Amino acid sequence: MNVDLTSPANSGVISYLKSNASSGFNFSKARSKESCAPESVSEPYYNLSTHPDLVTWFWDQMTTKLPEVCRWVVYGLPVLANPNSGIIFGFAQGTNTYALRLPIAERNAALKAGCKRIFKFTAPAGEEFNLDDIGAEWVFGKFDANEKDWVLAAYEYSNHQNN
Repeated sequence: MNVDLTSPANSGVISYLKSNASSGFNFSKARSKESCAPESVSEPYYNLSTHPDLVTWFWDQMTTKLPEVCRWVVYGLPVLANPNSGIIFGFAQGTNTYALRLPIAERNAALKAGCKRIFKFTAPAGEEFNLDDIGAEWVFGKFDANEKDWVLAAYEYSNHQNN
């Protein structure tokens, strides 16, 4: 796989992941690597500054409808990236935070289902992550059964974002 680190479609998420790599809350063993295969990280489900249960949901359970494996690591965090276009369409971090880049119909469905675009962290107190900072297409997931369909739509959408 080759994540396109220079694509305008990836600029917001790459900027966020890069700044997160230098935060005091990122303990990933791969945070100094721009982009790498999960297999290049010792025990990736435990060493990417993301709870192993979240990594399992994000990489294995939520992606069962995808036609190919899209697991990757960018700046030490698990991402979903389209192997054909190099576009990132999902990332995860921490204990329960993950976001997906969705086309408009699925984004609207996700928001209607209660997904949010702003995440309020418990530590440090009062900080929040507004997905407007990385792009209007992004929505935080919430472990919804419909996310398997949304991930497939995100994958298909990412095929066309470099065109």
